[in-house]
Amino acid sequence: MKIKRIDRKKSDLIVGPLTTTEWGQGRPYNEVFDQSYIAMGCAGIAGGQVMKYYNHPPFATGTLPEYFTTELQPEMDIDGYEYHWDLMPDDLTNGSSQEQKNATSTFLYHAGYAAQTTFDAGSPGNEGCLAEAMVNNFGYDKNLTKIVLYKQEEQGYTIQEISRLLREELDLGRVIMVRIPGHAVVCDGYADDDYFSFNYGWDGEWYEKELDKSGIEARKLYIGIQPAKEETLLISHLDIGGLEGFPGNSTHLKAQVSTPGKDFTGYYRAVLFDSAGVRRSFLTLPQELSLLAGNNAQIELQIDIPVDATYGKRSIALTYSEDGKDYRPLRDDADQIISYDITIKKHISDELVISRNATIPEEAFTNKPVDVNFEITSSISAPKNIGCYIVGKYYNAIYKLGSGTYNIDTSGLNKCAMTLDFSAVAPYNDYLLAFVEDDTDNSDFSTSKLLPTNDGTVFIHNIRNKDKDVVYGDIILLTNIDTSKPYYSPGLNEVSVKFWYDRQPNEVIDITLLVNDKSSNYNQTEKTSILTHGAGEYTATFSLQLTEFMQSEQLTFNLLYNQLHSQDTFYLKPKNDEISNPVDFIVQHRNPYDYLHLVKSISSDETVLQPNDELVVHSSLLFDMENGLGNAIYFELYAVISNSAGETYEIAHDPMFIMPVFKEEEVSLNCKIPEGINPGHYSLFLRVEELGPYQEESTPPEMLSGANNTIINQIEIEITA
Repeated sequence: MKIKRIDRKKSDLIVGPLTTTEWGQGRPYNEVFDQSYIAMGCAGIAGGQVMKYYNHPPFATGTLPEYFTTELQPEMDIDGYEYHWDLMPDDLTNGSSQEQKNATSTFLYHAGYAAQTTFDAGSPGNEGCLAEAMVNNFGYDKNLTKIVLYKQEEQGYTIQEISRLLREELDLGRVIMVRIPGHAVVCDGYADDDYFSFNYGWDGEWYEKELDKSGIEARKLYIGIQPAKEETLLISHLDIGGLEGFPGNSTHLKAQVSTPGKDFTGYYRAVLFDSAGVRRSFLTLPQELSLLAGNNAQIELQIDIPVDATYGKRSIALTYSEDGKDYRPLRDDADQIISYDITIKKHISDELVISRNATIPEEAFTNKPVDVNFEITSSISAPKNIGCYIVGKYYNAIYKLGSGTYNIDTSGLNKCAMTLDFSAVAPYNDYLLAFVEDDTDNSDFSTSKLLPTNDGTVFIHNIRNKDKDVVYGDIILLTNIDTSKPYYSPGLNEVSVKFWYDRQPNEVIDITLLVNDKSSNYNQTEKTSILTHGAGEYTATFSLQLTEFMQSEQLTFNLLYNQLHSQDTFYLKPKNDEISNPVDFIVQHRNPYDYLHLVKSISSDETVLQPNDELVVHSSLLFDMENGLGNAIYFELYAVISNSAGETYEIAHDPMFIMPVFKEEEVSLNCKIPEGINPGHYSLFLRVEELGPYQEESTPPEMLSGANNTIINQIEIEITA
């Protein structure tokens, strides 16, 4: 489901951004590992930033379960481990203290272990396992709820419902963990028009330009995240009179509630939950309740199923709130939610019947109208408003394609035609198409009646909506491109996917990775050729060199293929709805100069000098940018002196300093104090320019910095007359 996204650094957010952390997956956050290439994992970073937002728990409880990656990871006993939140800064840097690095890195390691992370260069993890551990081991509330947006679980979420839920959570000061394809992020704010902000867990890097209106593809949401609360009101029984699950129906509810240990003053409401425990509708207005400790009260309410209630398996339950804002489901003394199961059904027309021989295609294209013909029989003669809708295969989107008024009579088949408009329909999705009887031409899907066929079943037609440029072939994409890690510019990024091929052996298939932006101003292709040996699973791997970006950008991965000597190109077809092709990702710009550090304090054999005196400046450098371009860098290296008046002199220059990547390199520069320099105190430091092979994508700093705060990056010298 697409959620509209806004730059979290903009000032027009109504709420947020609630998180202030700018945590990432590499150094120094992964200080717990000796190997710098091991990432902390996006699930652990997302959950870690959520818990840092609350500065909770003070200590952990219990044991994290064992899990299997490439080998068995044993149980981890974290019982009683104390978390020092005051030692976990919003932005951990190389200059942070060792205590800060240890506290932050160890906590994130626990969060990643709870997410059952495979700790390697990509470090995939399961935020669902982490959510369970947040309740079981980290002291978070048991009403933490997972919302799945891609499975067919009869939940029927619409974007309006999801936007409402997100806003309600954020209004209550609660942030939301969100799973998107290949990555886990944190929703932490919103603006007008249902735009939301997200913390990506990439060292404070966000998408900083006008965002594509298609938004972020949310697969799972975790709501109700907050430190655990004690129940202040309990329920002992719940009775509901006979109730058919049609919108608009009513019945009475009776219940008995009690206070377990202290007085209660607040409110209660009947609600409609889905099978995931997500509130879909309030069934009553708030009712006030005051109850002394140890007492009980009888409750009786009339409940009404809203006419716009969403369809599927639901349950009716009572909720309570002390502040009238945050409603919790009532539980019994065994800590179980007491509810009444019901299925919300859609009304079916009792006057019109549609023939199954309607001329409807199996595929439609965005922005291309479709003309359809269908036949209707009727038990009455009257003008009828008939609409055509498509509903997301997983009940998470509803689009009206067209409608019209038809003069229907009882004499036989009434031939009808309608033009369907797919311009507002999200592409690359499967839908269910249905015709409905509308009370008026302005009716919507919630108040209409489905048209049945003459065998008594509801007319449903499967249809897939596609972009004009996306044509899927018969090679099946088995895995998503991993977007849990940042893709860097400049940088050499590895992309790997698995696919299934089941045709003849000894055939060469060209798999192409196309990277483009929405306006097609940027296009880059990488290709790999694979010789097949028959039906089976294959892997395509690409080394993607991303350049030309001076800020973070949203791009799209497209996986395509064609056989040798064939001109036809097709998209790899996703295996299921958890797999996406095409898929959006963010290329994160980085300044290569940020990865060039002093790892040895700068020093000089002389500190009191006169004009024309010579001296030697010593230090050591390290370039530690992972996934860079090549195994070495080169640059112009300067020794510079500057005084408080702003007078600056270059006292040494190496026009081609070459050094390897990830290896410390000694520096010794022969310097000379210029003639005519004014006497006084000067700061001496090193500066680099023209850092290659990154010259076009980097901005040099005024002076080189130390790798940590123990490294001295400038020294004082005195020039005498």
